[in-house]
Amino acid sequence: MSLPFLRPSSLPRPSTIRQFLRATNTRTYSTPSTPSTPEPTTSTPSPINASTKPYRVLLSPSNQYPVYQISKRGGNKHETKIKNIQGDVQALRSDLQELLSEEGKEKVDVMLKNSNGQLVVKGHKRIVISKFFEAQNVGYKQVIETL
Repeated sequence: MSLPFLRPSSLPRPSTIRQFLRATNTRTYSTPSTPSTPEPTTSTPSPINASTKPYRVLLSPSNQYPVYQISKRGGNKHETKIKNIQGDVQALRSDLQELLSEEGKEKVDVMLKNSNGQLVVKGHKRIVISKFFEAQNVGYKQVIETL
């Protein structure tokens, strides 16, 4: 005598397993029964190290500078994109042109994308630009404070 209802015909779906594990892994914490009013929160940038430059760069959640290398046209065109710039973008542009022209002894194109405030540099210059940002201490992390 076989009992087929005790044996499932197939394995459960991964979503079912995830849902079950999520329910078992959640922990409940007891909170005091005193009524609490929601406290207002403000978002203020907190500088890692103060800089005298008129521009700042918002760090990524992993505390890295938002400098990205991009290849276009089948890998034939190399660019470096700098995102999350706040302050005087033209001053950063001129500082980067000065830095990169010293390194390569020729003028390097640094273009400003007016639509989104990003800088695009010709060539793969991510390491040089990241080291420049670290030396100048222009990175900051956005912190949400509770009042």
